[in-house]
Amino acid sequence: RVDITTRDVLTVAGLAGAAGTVLDGVGGAARFKNPHGLCMVGTDLYIVDAATDIGGGARLRRMDTGTFAVTTLASFPAGIYSVVEDVAYDGSSAFLVSANPGRIFKVTQGTWAVSDYLGTGAPACTTVGPGTGTGAWINRAHDIVFDPTYTYFYVTDYNNWHVKQGVYAAASVSIISAYCAGPGLCAAGTGTAARYRMPCGIDRDT
Repeated sequence: RVDITTRDVLTVAGLAGAAGTVLDGVGGAARFKNPHGLCMVGTDLYIVDAATDIGGGARLRRMDTGTFAVTTLASFPAGIYSVVEDVAYDGSSAFLVSANPGRIFKVTQGTWAVSDYLGTGAPACTTVGPGTGTGAWINRAHDIVFDPTYTYFYVTDYNNWHVKQGVYAAASVSIISAYCAGPGLCAAGTGTAARYRMPCGIDRDT
């Protein structure tokens, strides 16, 4: 945790410098293997732990920001769930972004049932859109964020070097920034005239 005023950094869960595994616990007694993305859900923090080398795929974990107690909410098998990079929440479901293959999975809160939401799972570059549902092309999705009304979402496509905008209700995406022109130097511009090297994280300011 970073204090935005003093910029002090405090480890609130897990043990810095210790070899990781998956272990629920409070504060320093908890363990993470490969924690990647996170998002706030009320007063809790949802965390994806891409623990690929302990016999399984990703874990969706929750940390109480008051007590720093960490619990595992759901475990997903290896394979398509192994390289999970980020998580977002829409009020009733968590959305897991898998980089390899490029897919987004919807996880229903409570039952933790997983369903395909977006992406073909086949790495490819496409300049046409929108793509819808499992017919949408995402090469290596890294990060996702919803707008405040849950009308749209935005995804960084690492290996397609651009940012996609999605229509939440339709599960469709189209390119809104940069283009499948190959990795290059970062360049300011509007829409597909912009260039990214390898876009990873994304967030909104309001």
